[in-house]
Amino acid sequence: MTDGDASFRGAFSRGMQQYNVTIRVVDLYSFESLAFIKALKKRIAILIYKVQYAIEGRLAEGERSRLWNKILKKYIDFMNNSKTRLIGMSHARAMTLEEVESKPSKKPKRAIRKDEKIKLQKGTAVRYLLKAGELEGDHRRRATDPYWSLRVFKIKRVIIGKNPPQPVLYYLEDKPIESTAHLIGRNPKRPFKYEELQVIEEPDKIEYPPDESI
Repeated sequence: MTDGDASFRGAFSRGMQQYNVTIRVVDLYSFESLAFIKALKKRIAILIYKVQYAIEGRLAEGERSRLWNKILKKYIDFMNNSKTRLIGMSHARAMTLEEVESKPSKKPKRAIRKDEKIKLQKGTAVRYLLKAGELEGDHRRRATDPYWSLRVFKIKRVIIGKNPPQPVLYYLEDKPIESTAHLIGRNPKRPFKYEELQVIEEPDKIEYPPDESI
């Protein structure tokens, strides 16, 4: 669910609850979690709008075709019943199974999953790599934005993903350590890879500018 309209979200939630469907809520800056949705929307747009523009080329100036409303379901059915490369079957077939093995979309450039060494342990204090605009709560990167979070968090748990194969993921605690809680920032819910974390050896000894310099 990516639509920002509140009325749609309410109707969507009630519809899912009616059929006991679990709704997965992702972090605002967890772009990887939305990759499948974005790819689906892009593919549907490519299929539909090439027909849309071809028809509108034959219409009078100012007229618009609404054919996409009629053919949208046909294209979705076509995609659901088409065999995909990563799972080796159609989505319609996969939805009838309890578990589906998936291949990685790209060949990893380093060891992952069980072959990857766990480099950070639970309780390690870290800063995390900020997404574009994350510090200010939007998606625009500013020249003044830092690369790493100002707040320091401790690692809450370490996950080794099995399906699909993926790097070891580190989840952070819900709240930052007390000495950095006053700093601007947010408490991320998404997991991080090792490369996205900066270890802070002595978080309680972080130094700030003296009061007279402010």
